[in-house]
Amino acid sequence: MVRAVEAALGALEGLRPAEPGEFTRRALLNGRMDLSEAEGLGDLLMAETEAQRRVAVRSAEGLSAARSRTGRAAC
Repeated sequence: MVRAVEAALGALEGLRPAEPGEFTRRALLNGRMDLSEAEGLGDLLMAETEAQRRVAVRSAEGLSAARSRTGRAAC
């Protein structure tokens, strides 16, 4: 089923698969995500332990940005 959909979409002119990181790059360039969120997402994708995952999720959610804007820890 997935291959059939990919084949049908691939036959349409002008369509192509997204490049790795393309959606994140576009979100960053269009102001939908800030740099700390983008870095947190990258960290989340590379996380190997539960502790790394928790830190990355916080960063990807923008808590680091909130702390830097307010100058204090966000809750």
